[in-house]
Amino acid sequence: MRWLCWLGWVCLGAMLCAGCSTSGGSMQYDPAAPPTNPNLYALPKHFSQTQGQENWRYYSVPTGEAGYVELGWGNAPLGAPGGMTACWREVAGGAPAIGRDALRPVAGRDAAVAWRRGAGSGQVDITATLRCLEPRAGGDGVDVSIWRGETRLLGPMHLLGNSGQEMTFSTTGTLATGDSVYLRVSSGANDTGDWCAYSMQVTLE
Repeated sequence: MRWLCWLGWVCLGAMLCAGCSTSGGSMQYDPAAPPTNPNLYALPKHFSQTQGQENWRYYSVPTGEAGYVELGWGNAPLGAPGGMTACWREVAGGAPAIGRDALRPVAGRDAAVAWRRGAGSGQVDITATLRCLEPRAGGDGVDVSIWRGETRLLGPMHLLGNSGQEMTFSTTGTLATGDSVYLRVSSGANDTGDWCAYSMQVTLE
């Protein structure tokens, strides 16, 4: 009888531990399907051809001023990097261009990527990265800043127009319902070689 009791305990233990193996059970972390954070909004992950998708919007704005103008979706300008064929831009041309992975300001007008808060209020963490994609003789790089509406939260910081030049920066701000934070990229004295790769994320606290 003693050996039967022992066998019963072994079987019960095996049943309780099923699915708990760290080598392939249901609790193992799967890098192909990482857990999602419902409070994280990120580009290029949430980039869209629709203004307002996942609360992201795409603008042109006079350098150093307010007056945000929503861009329209259209053909990418000639010379756009990475095989880009369409992006946010003004149909008439001569305005900033914002694609999924790259953007370009023009002299006098910033490329601005914005995230608008829905219902609620509280602190948000903002992180962005830019990298020079188009080093050219005579190019003087771009200036980068983060704004909440018409208030500058960070910057301007200068990204040199050198091959592979990159910067990552972050800040925090408090947003109420309908408030927006903007990543603004400005040309320097000229807009030669100002295409930049970019990413941005906003995390709700």
